[in-house]
Amino acid sequence: MHCPTESIKERKKNTVIGLTALTGEPVMCIIIIQGKERKVEIELGVDYSAHWEGSPDDVDFIAKNIGPGRRFPGGPTCRFCGKDIPCLARMSESGGINGDILLDIFKTLDHYEVFDDARKAGKTPMVLIDGHDSRFTLPCQRAIATTS
Repeated sequence: MHCPTESIKERKKNTVIGLTALTGEPVMCIIIIQGKERKVEIELGVDYSAHWEGSPDDVDFIAKNIGPGRRFPGGPTCRFCGKDIPCLARMSESGGINGDILLDIFKTLDHYEVFDDARKAGKTPMVLIDGHDSRFTLPCQRAIATTS
């Protein structure tokens, strides 16, 4: 995999979070890269040794080139509760977590229906977080308080 030299030259801050269950099982890998705007090639990584699949004009060109062993390999995938949860890569100006990224984490877990079986069994998922300001934005508090 290739790390863009612009990130190395500018000494950007990056944060890697290993989200785990209270049992210690890995749930999701979160990578936060310092930057002002999202860059897909940075978030997904670039493997210059992998060959392109298809033509850039193909409707599914990007889909054909994302994943392990492909041009855009992405980060590690975790298997939890029988679900494969891909790495969540985001950019923030500080290179650290913020309320929007925290909200994306919750939305991603809901998208992959990670806790649906637990909810059906009458269990309520729980999140244990510290007191950083980013956790106290109104959208985050709504997401934490809302059960489905």
